[in-house]
Amino acid sequence: MILTTKTQIKLSILLFLGLTCLIVIFVYRPLFLNLKNNSENLTKKAKDFFQVEKEIKSVESFKEITQEKATVFSFLDDSFLNFSAPVEFFEFLEGLVRQDNLLVDISPNVRAIGPKEGEEGEVVFKSIEFEVLSGGSFEDTLRFLKEIEHSPFLLETLEVSLDKITEKTTLSEEFSSLRAGEVLCRARFKVTAKEKDAISN
Repeated sequence: MILTTKTQIKLSILLFLGLTCLIVIFVYRPLFLNLKNNSENLTKKAKDFFQVEKEIKSVESFKEITQEKATVFSFLDDSFLNFSAPVEFFEFLEGLVRQDNLLVDISPNVRAIGPKEGEEGEVVFKSIEFEVLSGGSFEDTLRFLKEIEHSPFLLETLEVSLDKITEKTTLSEEFSSLRAGEVLCRARFKVTAKEKDAISN
């Protein structure tokens, strides 16, 4: 059978189209699907990466907040006296007395054994009252009182009274060296306290 030129052209076109379809089906389609899968995998990995990065930032932020809170809690913890052995406050007052050249007598008095529940569920911490009797110049006494109020401890000033010493003032033996014109100060302070491990601290 002799094919005409026109028929040969048509067959060539059909053969070309067939080969093209086969190439598309068996070569380009798998390649396209593979590229699509790779693209989806890359997208998923990118999302996972950003999620991990976000989680890392959250963890770092949490660590920073935790460290800040730890610093605050440590500061607050140091603001409480040791209820069983409140030596820190005695040492603090003795340091001020040496600095301000005052005579002083300190008497502690436990007022609250708490903590206990208040009327509206408020927690009342333990506290220790200190009665401080000091004597010296008026300026040194005022400075002494201000330094106590600005101490690192959680305290409340309950009472302060100043008496000017005269020739007729009767003084106890520990304050006998005071001179007329100086002052005798009586003050009461309530200092917040809590139980602490005396060994570990």
